[in-house]
Amino acid sequence: MRNLITLLLILSNLIYSIPVHAQFSPQKKALLSLTNYIKNPGAENNKAGWATYADAAGTSPVDGTGGTASSTFLRNSTTPLSGSSDFLWTHSAANRQGEGFSYDFTIDLADKGKVLQGSFDYKIASGTYADDDLRIWIYDVTNAVLIQPAPYLIKNHTLAAERMPFEFQTASNSVSYRLIVHVATATATAYTIQLDNVSIGANAKLYGSPVTDWVNYTPTFSASFGTVTNINFKSRKVGDTLEVFGYFTCGTTTAAVTTIGLGFNGVNGNVVVDTAKVASGGLSGTGISTKISTTFFGVSILAPATNLASFILGVEASGVSGGTSTTNNASTMFSSGDYVELKASFPIVGWSSSAIMSNDASTRVVAAKYYASANASSGTSQPTDFNTKIIDTHGAVTTGASWKFTAPVPGHYRISVTAATVANAPDTKIYVQGSALDGQLGTINSTGYNSQSTIAYLNGGQYLDHRTASNQTVLSASVISIELLSGPAQIAASEKVTVRYTNATAFSIPTATLTTVSSGWTKETDSLMTFSNGVFTAPSAGTYTFSAFFLFDAAAFSAGNVARIILSRTGSQTTAIAIAYMTIEATASIYVPLSGAVTIRCLAGDTVSVGLFQNQGNARTIIADAIYNHISITGNY
Repeated sequence: MRNLITLLLILSNLIYSIPVHAQFSPQKKALLSLTNYIKNPGAENNKAGWATYADAAGTSPVDGTGGTASSTFLRNSTTPLSGSSDFLWTHSAANRQGEGFSYDFTIDLADKGKVLQGSFDYKIASGTYADDDLRIWIYDVTNAVLIQPAPYLIKNHTLAAERMPFEFQTASNSVSYRLIVHVATATATAYTIQLDNVSIGANAKLYGSPVTDWVNYTPTFSASFGTVTNINFKSRKVGDTLEVFGYFTCGTTTAAVTTIGLGFNGVNGNVVVDTAKVASGGLSGTGISTKISTTFFGVSILAPATNLASFILGVEASGVSGGTSTTNNASTMFSSGDYVELKASFPIVGWSSSAIMSNDASTRVVAAKYYASANASSGTSQPTDFNTKIIDTHGAVTTGASWKFTAPVPGHYRISVTAATVANAPDTKIYVQGSALDGQLGTINSTGYNSQSTIAYLNGGQYLDHRTASNQTVLSASVISIELLSGPAQIAASEKVTVRYTNATAFSIPTATLTTVSSGWTKETDSLMTFSNGVFTAPSAGTYTFSAFFLFDAAAFSAGNVARIILSRTGSQTTAIAIAYMTIEATASIYVPLSGAVTIRCLAGDTVSVGLFQNQGNARTIIADAIYNHISITGNY
């Protein structure tokens, strides 16, 4: 018996002396203590489970397996990122687009239909790596479907090691997946990258109420205030609530209701009050005002009766004429020169008070600087071609006749231009998604190079450019600089995309031609400013639901002719999706209503345009009434 006990003790010591404790770094042991579906996260003993592949050349993989890759993915023991070894990917000096490496994994039944988090450490070990050459994908083996995680673009960096986090949602009917790292570009530059601590699992999430910094915005004022001056307004998000602080000086007031517009992240009118969470006309804030010839009196901030992007000012009549009732008549409340200061808060449609949070903010530099090496044409329909790169951290600029900067990440961007023209002194503007920003950027002329600057908010995938107000020739050596502004914040990973626009114009649809309804739209809400000129741009990978209603005006339609609403998706997939179809049963002068809805999957930067089709033989128009023409889009960001 004593010998048996001795033998068991020896075996026990042997078990606890297995090299895993000596070889694995504390970071790797921490990873292994969690659920990690990547069973070989760091090549400590071999590279089992990992394989290279060669799919057809393209920005996305086919399935991430098969073929013979010229690039290599090996176990590396020379200065590993942690432990005794890591992985080393080698891209030779040749076009390797379509190649990559992958790992098959199986999830637990409990994680079907769930959001999983992944991450790995990586280092640019040698050579020149360009942003986004490598991209992360997940392949659902059961359903033969590619899933784009968020984020998915691997960036260049100069740190000793950088962590790449990502997340994706699994299907409800699959447990079999493949992690893919794919060469997306046709670069012929040699480089090597070390990877370590690869992890995918249902990690714990942090929940909290997102709070943003105060950001200036310029609200719209009802005409009853007259010409308003001395305007200074700020807003910020606190959970599901928008807080507003501001002051202004009244112009010549008139007898009408006083309303002031709301805005967020510097954009006026991009939010609406959620009246389901506040009493109609209920008190939402307070303020003070002073008449030029009298004393200070109180101001009440009232929520609107319906979901609107504005709020109402009111005062107790005692502050005006000694009564006790409440009024919101501008000429009764205010006179020209009266100063008004206020603070209020409003629940906002589509905002949540509890969101999934990251641990910190992204502080990655996003910057581009280009100059014109030759004189360049510019006008309201012609972007200025700053054709020569000085700096471009993300390859975000497309030069040429359609010059544009495409935002790689959402945020506020500062745009600075130093330019001169051959003649005249035209006004200039920055255009976002083909539409001019409010306010002039400045003037440029032939007597010297002038400098102007402004700030614009862009979602990931949206673009901007610079144009003059009339056809001009911009002189060579003119420069444009664009930089992402960053500040302390926590990043919400599950904000809702909420879009609703109406159209009250008699938009003409030519016969037998699918036509995007590109003008006449009026915004009710657009939480991330994703819809412009009839085109929606997906801010990130996700599932989006589109619903629309249009009404063709009363005209003679012939039996057998058709009318349709068709969504046209471009980007990761180019497809036409019909959501409404009607065949005219009898020749008559009738209104033709069209309505429908569909849920589709989009990747970051995909665009979906809203189009109408009819084959009557001549042009037909939609009725000029916002009640009947509208589009709504919802999704998760």
